[in-house]
Amino acid sequence: MLTLRRPPSALPLLIAHRGASALAPENTMAAFRLAVEAGADLVELDVRLSADGHPVVIHDAYLSRTTDGLGPVARTPLAALQRLDAGSWFAPRFAGERIPTLDEVLRWAQSCTPPIPLMVELKGGRRALKRGLAEACARLVLARRLEEKVMFIAAHLGHLGWIRQAALPIATGTIIRLGLADWLLMSLLRRRPALEHHPVVRWRLLRPLRATLAVEANCLSVPATALTRTLVEAAHRAGLAVSPGGARWAYPQVIALGADTVSADDPAAVRRAFLAAGERLPPIHCR
Repeated sequence: MLTLRRPPSALPLLIAHRGASALAPENTMAAFRLAVEAGADLVELDVRLSADGHPVVIHDAYLSRTTDGLGPVARTPLAALQRLDAGSWFAPRFAGERIPTLDEVLRWAQSCTPPIPLMVELKGGRRALKRGLAEACARLVLARRLEEKVMFIAAHLGHLGWIRQAALPIATGTIIRLGLADWLLMSLLRRRPALEHHPVVRWRLLRPLRATLAVEANCLSVPATALTRTLVEAAHRAGLAVSPGGARWAYPQVIALGADTVSADDPAAVRRAFLAAGERLPPIHCR
C-alpha cells in the first residue's frame, strides 16, 4: 500500500492540490501534467459519480464554477459531462479541456516513469456512499493494478469504512473537519502554547487521531493552521502519516512540526522556496 511517512531526515512529500491548480484549470489533465513538470511527488484530485455511475474528476457538486455546464454532477450522465468545457473559465488557452474520468487519470498515472502516486478524494456524503462511489473507484484502481500508488481520502468516513470492510489493499486517509471549539482552542494555543501539554487540551487535540484509528486508516489530515506537535508525534507513534490540508499555509512551521506532506496549488514555487535542499524522490517523467 502507498505510504506517505517520511524518514526523519527527508523532505516532506509535495502534493499538487487538484493538480497544479494555480497554473491550469483544477482537476484537468493539463493541471496534472503541469504538476509533474513542476516537481510534485503526488497529485491530489477529487472524484464524484456521474448520473450513470462513472467516477469523474471534479471538485464541486455542481458544474457551474469550473465548466460551461449547469446542474449537479450526480444528475448528469457521463456523455454529457464529457462534452463540457472545463478550461475556458481559467484562461482562453485552456479552452477545450474536459472533465476527466478517474480511469483516464489512472491510465495517465500508469504511463509515468515511475507511476505517479495519486491521492483521490472521495467527495460526497451518505448518498455518494450508497451509490457506491468507493466501490466504483476501488474497482478501477484494482483493475489497473495501481493499489500501491493510490490513497483514497475522504471527509465522510463511511467511504473509508467501506474500503476497510472490503479488506482492499488500498491506503486510506481521513479528512477531519474542525468545529468552532477546535478553532477557539487553536486561537488560545497561539497565545498560550504551553497549554498544549495540558491533559484536557491534549485529549481534544488528539480527536483526529482517534477518528482515524477508528476506521483503520493509514493517514490523517487536518487544516495546516491547526497542526500541532502533539498530534503529529502521536500519529507517528501510532504508525500513521500526517498530511495537512487547507488554503492557508505557513510552510516552514508545518515542515518543522514534522508533517509528512505539504500541499500546493503551485508546486514549483513551493519546491523552490521551501523544499530545495535535502533529499527528494527521483523525478517523474510522463507522456
